[in-house]
Amino acid sequence: MFQKSKGWVVKQENLESFFKKNMKLTGFNKTEIKDFIEHWIPRLTDSKYYEIYPQYNKQLDLLVQLNFSKQPDNILRLVYVLKNVDSNVTKIEIPEIPVFDRRGFVVTEWGLTNIEDE
Repeated sequence: MFQKSKGWVVKQENLESFFKKNMKLTGFNKTEIKDFIEHWIPRLTDSKYYEIYPQYNKQLDLLVQLNFSKQPDNILRLVYVLKNVDSNVTKIEIPEIPVFDRRGFVVTEWGLTNIEDE
């Protein structure tokens, strides 16, 4: 199951700058961030605000296993779980961004999923 206790609330018009900064802090390079922005920002128009819950390696490894023909030296995984909200009054604990060692043969994975009210 996705973690939905630590995250951020971001206004729709600030999503691009948020993702650029957050993904850079997480360890993604400029090309990976650019690809994410080009793919996702045009699709995120349904809500004025979004609750954003990051799923890092620890959470994702429990949900989806990766297999490689050649084992990477380091793996960077990040999927954002978004929930549409009407305002930014939600109080969410800010997550700690894990440190990533980008050396050797590196595999990166990014993604986004939007959840409905539960």
